[in-house]
Amino acid sequence: MDCRGTPTHRGVSSKSHCNDLAVNQVDVACGLGSGFVTTCVMCPLDLIKTRLQNQPVDRLGRGTIYAGVGDAVSKITRTEGALAFYKGFNSLFVRTGPHYVLTFAIYGILKRFYRSEESPRPAQY
Repeated sequence: MDCRGTPTHRGVSSKSHCNDLAVNQVDVACGLGSGFVTTCVMCPLDLIKTRLQNQPVDRLGRGTIYAGVGDAVSKITRTEGALAFYKGFNSLFVRTGPHYVLTFAIYGILKRFYRSEESPRPAQY
């Protein structure tokens, strides 16, 4: 039977499989949510860092557009609006989302494997 109670083609009970599938889905959802929150926090910081690094400098090595982080924040907000800090959000999320999904899913699988009775236990000394 499968998760809905219908018979499977081999007649193997898959209740534990259904539980594992639900737990894996929770791991994937948590990883996706974590990647989204990380992207929301990091995108503005990444934009400011990139703008400061890519600005032209004068003879003394000082930036000609922004004097520092606070100046960059105020000028970007004033000239481009608050949503300008989320330019590149999609590309950053496409990078971090799968990373966190795989991290959470693999961590969950390994944690459950090593806590199960089926896994080999280290020798007691």
